[in-house]
Amino acid sequence: MDTDNTYLKIALPIHGHEEELKGKVYRQYADLAIAYCHTTSNGSPQILTVNEVVKEGKTADSVMAQCDAATHDDFSLVPLIEAAGLGKENGRPEELVLHRANEGPYGAAGISDRAWMDKACDLLGSDVMVIPSSIHEVIIMPDTLVSVQDINTIIKAVNKEVEPEDRLSEHCYHYSKDTG
Repeated sequence: MDTDNTYLKIALPIHGHEEELKGKVYRQYADLAIAYCHTTSNGSPQILTVNEVVKEGKTADSVMAQCDAATHDDFSLVPLIEAAGLGKENGRPEELVLHRANEGPYGAAGISDRAWMDKACDLLGSDVMVIPSSIHEVIIMPDTLVSVQDINTIIKAVNKEVEPEDRLSEHCYHYSKDTG
């Protein structure tokens, strides 16, 4: 398997995927696994195994660093109102942004990229709360708009409508530009 140009990373909850993650290349981000994958011939991601990486003479750390660098430009921040196709209101500051992959699924993994998260803080003018809408995207908002308890209640309600394999988390995450 040639992993040099087939990198992809996905975010998934660690809880419920413990067996699937054994012997695989991933790093923990809060209670999530940022899993490093290659794409199979049918286009689906397959998490790299440590054995595959070692057989190629690499380390898991070097593969993760290479993948992080290769996928940095695969993500974007889009004002939520624009992503919903509602246009942009003149003069209104952005309050919510969508963090997603530029093309295709698995955009939630971008929350592990500090440069992107710092950019979200700069855009919104504060530390942020990250709302996991699915493994494909997250919503990012200033941490002063709504209480954590209220956001977590909304997440749990919305997750009832999200396919189980696409659910990322039952709670929000906080990101501070100062501490990561």
